[in-house]
Amino acid sequence: MDLFSKNRIVFWLLIFLIVVNIAALATYFINIGSRNQATGAQPNSGQGITLSEELSLDPDQSKRVNEVTNRFRESNETLFMSIREKKKALVDELAKPETDTAVVAKLAAEVGEAQGHVQLSNAKQFLELKKICTPDQTQKLANIYAGLYGWQREGQGRGPGNGQGRHRHRYGQQRADSTGN
Repeated sequence: MDLFSKNRIVFWLLIFLIVVNIAALATYFINIGSRNQATGAQPNSGQGITLSEELSLDPDQSKRVNEVTNRFRESNETLFMSIREKKKALVDELAKPETDTAVVAKLAAEVGEAQGHVQLSNAKQFLELKKICTPDQTQKLANIYAGLYGWQREGQGRGPGNGQGRHRHRYGQQRADSTGN
């Protein structure tokens, strides 16, 4: 009990962060679902077409990429459903008047483990797609994955240096002709 009282703030902060993450994910999935219902589209139905356009794939490459993405989607559907169910159970447990923190911790760990499996599957999918793509297309694919993961690859910034390490000098561009020579 002494350990619990000492770490009470950390514990409740952790619970708060879990709730915030779940709420953010729920909002994201609700928005995706409502967007798909509004357009009448199936989830991920245009992913292959988008990759084909983004990577400038030829028809044979497009066909093979669609096969890989469909195989990924089908093989992971039960995992995705399991994650959704565990997140629902987690939110249900958090909403109870008397929340069992052991159940919350167990469900959060199960969600994390399942998401780890999804990440590994994503990496395998990338490697399969990489076999289909040219080196230039592979770089574009890596940039797409980086965007999906929420970060930019090194050298892919949008600033004036175009990824070449250039930056503005503290006092402006400071060219040799501007010094009065």
